[in-house]
Amino acid sequence: MVNDSSGISLYESKEIIKSKKFLNQRKKIKSLHFNSNDIDQATSVRSNGPLKLHYNNAEKILSVTGDFVRKQPYVLVGMKWDIYLAEIENLISPKPIIKNIKKLNIVPENALINSEIRNYDPFVIGFGEANENINLLFESCYFDNQSLILKPIYKCDIQILDFNYKSEINEKLFKSKKLFSPEYKVSFPYPAKILGKTGFLVESATEEETRFITFERNTIKQENDLNQIVISKDLKGYYDPALITIENDHYLLISNQDHLLLCNTKNINRNNINKKNDDQYLFNSENCREYELGEKRFERNAGSIFKFNSKIYRFTMNNQKTFGESVDLVEIQEINPKNFTQKVIKKNFLKNEFNKLGYDFSKYHHISLIGDINKDTTFILFDAAVPFYNYDHGKKRVLSE
Repeated sequence: MVNDSSGISLYESKEIIKSKKFLNQRKKIKSLHFNSNDIDQATSVRSNGPLKLHYNNAEKILSVTGDFVRKQPYVLVGMKWDIYLAEIENLISPKPIIKNIKKLNIVPENALINSEIRNYDPFVIGFGEANENINLLFESCYFDNQSLILKPIYKCDIQILDFNYKSEINEKLFKSKKLFSPEYKVSFPYPAKILGKTGFLVESATEEETRFITFERNTIKQENDLNQIVISKDLKGYYDPALITIENDHYLLISNQDHLLLCNTKNINRNNINKKNDDQYLFNSENCREYELGEKRFERNAGSIFKFNSKIYRFTMNNQKTFGESVDLVEIQEINPKNFTQKVIKKNFLKNEFNKLGYDFSKYHHISLIGDINKDTTFILFDAAVPFYNYDHGKKRVLSE
């Protein structure tokens, strides 16, 4: 244990030494990013003299001694992901213009106040009667409000929010409702219509499944409204499924770390799909083909697949340097059971436009449309990350991207 000049103690353990981070407890210096070469820049304290590092091999404790003063009232603890609404002029053009951007300040149900919240993958699942109210689905990852300092509970689930997307938004605080929260991690709630039913897809790479979550009424109010159909199996390690229907046949696009997998519907009795004790699924490996389209780019879905002027487009994720770095726009040129081709329309789609408006997003990895593309104005939803600073943050987060 080490005391700085303000009487605040530092805490370290073997596990945190490996990750080069300090883990705090309440009333201790908060979640310090530690760099032994430059502690002044890397922590929330500044040294007023020489530093000495001590490592106790028996107790696996790293300690730092010196004369410290607090440098700033907050520290960097991670990335905060938010969902944004944007109005775009000439979306599919060489020079799209962002007319405005509004951040959706969403607090997920059961989230611990003032903790790190990550809201990802927004999709519109339906519209209200006025056609300006939308049912927004998204993945939310947060610390549960039942978390304790030494026993944090980190959750990821699908939440829903109803709101008027043409109303004043920036000053509002929205509270979403937990919709689908199984024991396993789910993400990417892609809207779909399959087998005469309306719902959304979710993947769970750990469960080796893609599930189609359906609901009977026009709007979803609670998890009891939902039914689950497993539409694909044996896809462990595959992420972010999207669906496109061409001439009454469904195509599932889903990716792992190495390639895109394109699956088309099997010629089976669809009334028997996924019944109890029945091993029939809408998609399986026999009806899938692998495609390598880019070096960690141009493969993984990053939002909507949509049609415009008789052409099919999709957003894909750029993971070349780091996960979720940016979004690219590609055009699907050919899609059938035997072949899939696409061409890149725009790398880092809208990134220059974000920068021109002064938005210095660290990452953004999802774009989806609200309704159809309009020549003058199209509304989109996207997620983006900024550094998260919080003096009171005291939880160690464990999250598999």
